[in-house]
Amino acid sequence: MPFCTFGSIEQSKNIIQLDSILFVNSDTISIKVEKQDRVTKVTSTKMSINRGGKMKLLHKFFDLKQNGHLQSAREEITRLAEEQEKNPSILFEAGLLHKNLEMMPQAITYFNQALELDLSEGIRKNTLFHLGASYRAVGLYDNAKETFEIGMSEFPAANEFYIYFAMVLYNMDDSDLAMEILLTKLLETTDDENILKHQKEFSFYANRLDELFN
Repeated sequence: MPFCTFGSIEQSKNIIQLDSILFVNSDTISIKVEKQDRVTKVTSTKMSINRGGKMKLLHKFFDLKQNGHLQSAREEITRLAEEQEKNPSILFEAGLLHKNLEMMPQAITYFNQALELDLSEGIRKNTLFHLGASYRAVGLYDNAKETFEIGMSEFPAANEFYIYFAMVLYNMDDSDLAMEILLTKLLETTDDENILKHQKEFSFYANRLDELFN
């Protein structure tokens, strides 16, 4: 299946702006539009796609990453991020790869650059999460705490923010609140009957860990 990069699809008078990658065959174009969280199939369309060097770079990046050649993939995504500095998906991928390589300062830079742009909900959530995790990894606990607070506020159902937030609180010597959050989230999400049958007791002690009942 041929591989295409970012661009726009024109059908009649309707323009679909893409912020994701296109996979195209000769008859039907399958488009994942992240902002609308759906897959649209368009036939007989006129494409305006930036082919050539950028397409080859992006294809090469994912191929290298998938096959575990992370240092080489880093060279490709860095080059592409320089050429498409206003593309949030590219900036997020650049940040994520640098985070995986434990190059946290570079990852933080890319994630912050992405957050300055108009992001889809999914990319914004993932960018906030990985930015907070990167801040924590380098000991910038105040920045990490603020980032996870934003994530919890914007995405209250995303439990991953609460778990990492508790980890940051532990690093900031607020272990009581950290334990309370972890216990609360455990009780909210577990389906372990052996835990749930003691739910009231665990909930009672969640914010009373230092109290004695003589």
